[in-house]
Amino acid sequence: MRGVQRQWKTRAALVVGTAYLVALAVVAGTFVLWWDRLPDPMASHFAGSGEADGFAGRAVLLGTAVPLLLLMGGMFAAMVGAPRTVEPAARLLVAAGAATAGLLGAVITSVTAANLDLAQAQDAALGLRDLVTAIATAGAAGALSWWIVGSVPEGELPGPESGPGAAPAVAAVPLAEGEVVVWSRRVGSRAMVVVAVLTLLTALFLAHLGLWVGAVLMFLAALPVAALARLTVTVDRRGLRVAPAGLRAPAKLVELPEVETAGVRKVNAFHEFGGWGYRVRPGTTGVVMRSGEALCVRLRSGREFVVVVGDARQAAETLNALVERRRGEDE
Repeated sequence: MRGVQRQWKTRAALVVGTAYLVALAVVAGTFVLWWDRLPDPMASHFAGSGEADGFAGRAVLLGTAVPLLLLMGGMFAAMVGAPRTVEPAARLLVAAGAATAGLLGAVITSVTAANLDLAQAQDAALGLRDLVTAIATAGAAGALSWWIVGSVPEGELPGPESGPGAAPAVAAVPLAEGEVVVWSRRVGSRAMVVVAVLTLLTALFLAHLGLWVGAVLMFLAALPVAALARLTVTVDRRGLRVAPAGLRAPAKLVELPEVETAGVRKVNAFHEFGGWGYRVRPGTTGVVMRSGEALCVRLRSGREFVVVVGDARQAAETLNALVERRRGEDE
């Protein structure tokens, strides 16, 4: 089973890496073939109307595009090879990486073509056709990579070690009368940080070209990913709180009266929840930053709330102790 997954991840990294190498070949190839037919400086930034309003030297543009494509290609290849499981979110990541390669390659090539054979770079312009071409290229690259990389047969995939609600409750930590106890730990996702950085870089690049609609959309997409990349998990007299690191307002609060009991179990992020972040599935809600040991809270409503966090057993012991104390006070 592990051998099959290693083969899939190798194939996935090759597919997404190839997408960026193709984009790089097209971008660098057009620059080399058209070098003597391009003005210097070239139009590098375009207003909302499509007219050029910013300029840079040919070597500067080429020296910016090549490292950008190499960096993003390397990051996406590393990301698709990193997850412990491969379905379904890793396959989507492959398609997203290839689509981004297609988008960037098409946009940079359109900018180069807009400067071709111009006596003055001020005459360069981008039109609706260039935008449609970029979107179509991104869609085709994403769909083709999705088809090429394929999926691992269902029987080959590892399942979660236990299903929702199967986590046995752990013993409550003993509390003296009037004793105050607080448990807190931070949890983060390197993958989500990388995704946020890549999205922001793409937004900045699109903004540099004057494609403001795409830049704003990419920036807005990066904000929630960046906010959820680092979280603080706290257990105290109010219950269980999960909030973006550095922010007081909780992203999720489970109050003590809502808790039936708390336990610990292993969680497989991709196979069980389909990816990272705030996840919802029948009977279970989860804040899943990675696969691993999770604090599992059985709610009185019958649902389960899951947080993948280090030292989850101590968190469950603390939460159970606080729940038992509250019940004793209510009796």
